[in-house]
Amino acid sequence: MQRKNSRFIISLAALASIAACSNDQPAAESAHAPTTVSEPTVPAIRAPLRLVATPTALTDGSPILLGDGGMVRNQVTSAEGGTLAAIGVQVGNYGGSDGVLAIKICKELICSEATTQIAKAADNGHLIANLDTPIEISANDTLQVSIGRRGGQKPFALWRYSANAGQEITLPDSSVVPGTLSFKLGFSN
Repeated sequence: MQRKNSRFIISLAALASIAACSNDQPAAESAHAPTTVSEPTVPAIRAPLRLVATPTALTDGSPILLGDGGMVRNQVTSAEGGTLAAIGVQVGNYGGSDGVLAIKICKELICSEATTQIAKAADNGHLIANLDTPIEISANDTLQVSIGRRGGQKPFALWRYSANAGQEITLPDSSVVPGTLSFKLGFSN
């Protein structure tokens, strides 16, 4: 019985050695090697980027406060077509906000996401975020946009304006109000 167990253990050790030598396996790391965790990379701005503002009546703005975990949903219709590589939204940072702005934009079932640091925002300016995967869109395509905030404790807002009939914003409390956000679409072509 002991001899059978020894053969079994030797067979297992041989298989483990062969598996460790396989080209498909990463090299074994030292038990004492430090483990490093890198932060996610943010896509670089794709140059040249052509920013196109969406039609918005910028005369009657009101802020939508967005706290940690808050999300707002809106639609935007593109006046132009091309490769959409970035999106911007007008924000109010009250002189210095924090956290991360996360945006998801969809053309029907094709979606892309973007994140950027809120601290980079100019107060009452458009905060631009690069999409992780560009989306091909045509003029007059309607895009669904979800904007959320991760982290941050300082006041932060998105600017809401009057809109054409049928345009609505879903607020962080899930209520729906008429209006639109002010967007800038960034095209790489």
